[in-house]
Amino acid sequence: MNTLLFGTIVLLIQTGGTVYIGVDSKVISIGPEVANAAPVPKIHQVGDVIFAHAGIFKDTKGKIDVVAAANASIAAGGDLGEIVDRFSSSIEPRL
Repeated sequence: MNTLLFGTIVLLIQTGGTVYIGVDSKVISIGPEVANAAPVPKIHQVGDVIFAHAGIFKDTKGKIDVVAAANASIAAGGDLGEIVDRFSSSIEPRL
């Protein structure tokens, strides 16, 4: 059976030229049973790009890995729109 790791809560606040991102680190493991999993960071920085994730972000069969897909999309370069398109194209077929 596949187990999904699910996280919640991302808060963004923009004031003037500053954006604040806040998240919790709680993760729920959903599989044969629902249980608390080890806390996981939900804010990541790759170069000049900072991103946060919530919802299903990883499974135990290796089909879904949001952080790895984001890292690969950012590493391939381009502007933010190209990075987002690349990420969406890589992750959507896996859902």
